Amino acid sequence: MLAYRLFLSIQNQWIYGGMGSPMALNYEVAYRWMDAEGIDKAKQNDLLAELQLIESGAISAMREKQERRGK
Repeated sequence: MLAYRLFLSIQNQWIYGGMGSPMALNYEVAYRWMDAEGIDKAKQNDLLAELQLIESGAISAMREKQERRGK
């Protein structure tokens, strides 16, 4: 799955909110990765939409972990 490969490649590129919680991935880095991989421009928005689904699940998991730690 290409979106998962993209996520793994940029998983350290989070943008954090004021409380130190991850808010979103840096999409500029995602588009640079897609360009470097030679992904057709027409396919990039579809791939970003798939990445956002993975991103949403990752954010939920990280927030749950923080809540369990009491932070």
